[in-house]
Amino acid sequence: MPTPRAGAAVAVLGKQILVVGGVGEDQHPLKVVEVYNTEEGRWKKRSALREALMGAAVTVKDGRALAVGGMGSDLLPRSILQQYDLRKNVWALLPPMPTPRYDATAHLLGNKIYVAGGRQCKRTLKVFEVFDSETRSWSTLPNMPCKRSYGGVFWDSSGRLCLLGGLRKGGGHQSSKFTKNSEYTVAMKTKRADFASSFLRGRMVKRKWERLAPMAMARCSASSIVIRDRLLVVGGVNQVPSSANEILYVKEEEYL
Repeated sequence: MPTPRAGAAVAVLGKQILVVGGVGEDQHPLKVVEVYNTEEGRWKKRSALREALMGAAVTVKDGRALAVGGMGSDLLPRSILQQYDLRKNVWALLPPMPTPRYDATAHLLGNKIYVAGGRQCKRTLKVFEVFDSETRSWSTLPNMPCKRSYGGVFWDSSGRLCLLGGLRKGGGHQSSKFTKNSEYTVAMKTKRADFASSFLRGRMVKRKWERLAPMAMARCSASSIVIRDRLLVVGGVNQVPSSANEILYVKEEEYL
């Protein structure tokens, strides 16, 4: 990649990989946007973000990338929502979300973009908001049972949003906290720092969260993918990078 960085957001646009923002070697947020063409095997710089951001959340709708939130150069969270058109190579501003934050999780279902959790100046959030691309308006949904950032997310076959693991930590001089979800709780097999093993599922119609079987290893920043009726969770961070691999059989809701 032409620009070394961490904390960037990534999206797949057809056969191209879009890398957005992040933090550079000087520890400052970047506005750089670069694209990798998988057919040509080459990188190309594209139109920069409206402002330098790290920790933005990105999802894709109708071939366009949407980047929401992030941390600015002043280290404060942003509520900005930007849409990138690869063909025109231009970023357009959309209505900002109600709660400024970075390191949130964004996911698309139909015409709506759901944004869950995130951080404000190192304080994790339980906020859950949705942007309707047809009405171009934001709505606030019921909070998640627990605060989290860096969590995994996917939609199950029934159209329910599932949040997986994540990081929860108090800000300032507060002590680290462990996730205890509402409705009912299943304790982690091993208590590990600030990392969550919890697995939540949100029923959008009923506007309600429910808890599923927790992961065997608590972690954040893991990768996940649904293959038929199984959820595969790979790697992540738990004090140090993790090599853990776990599979959830969605029908039985049991981790192996």
